[in-house]
Amino acid sequence: GWALCAYEDWTFIEHGGGINGFTCHAISVPSEKLYVVILTNCDTPKTSPETIALRLAGLALGKPYQEPVPIEVAESVLREYTGVYKVNETDRRYITLEGTQLYSQRSGGMRLELQAYAPDKFFAKDSPSHFHFVRDEKGEVMSMELVSRFGPAEPALRVDEPLPEPRQGIELDPATLEKYTGAYEL
Repeated sequence: GWALCAYEDWTFIEHGGGINGFTCHAISVPSEKLYVVILTNCDTPKTSPETIALRLAGLALGKPYQEPVPIEVAESVLREYTGVYKVNETDRRYITLEGTQLYSQRSGGMRLELQAYAPDKFFAKDSPSHFHFVRDEKGEVMSMELVSRFGPAEPALRVDEPLPEPRQGIELDPATLEKYTGAYEL
């Protein structure tokens, strides 16, 4: 599962992943005798281990990682991206808009706040992955690609499916909640 990735003038050898409540990422830069490993016991950390490892490696090499510079996009243009995108037979990526903020969420995954950095191109804060929307000859958004730092882009075709309804919170009686307090063993 090791991958080669270019960063500035260096070749990184890296691997990451997660399972059962844990995520990690490791970057090796053999030419500089540098090895960065990030481990966490959280499967949905606010900042991904890959991002933290990339930032630390960049600092150690004297070339800090720079996120793209956000640009403003009109709400009417942002609305063009909203919809359901089919990643594969079971997974979907949902692109939603709240006010002037665009969000991406993969089936069962974290909700990411997207920032535009070029026409049809977005990034998620604290993530090195980018989202590129693809338009057809009429100028309509027909698909998107999740572009990671290494490996092929993950295409997702826009499909005519409704966005899922947002989850609704419920009120619980404090006495009911009290029943769940205590120590739990994993």
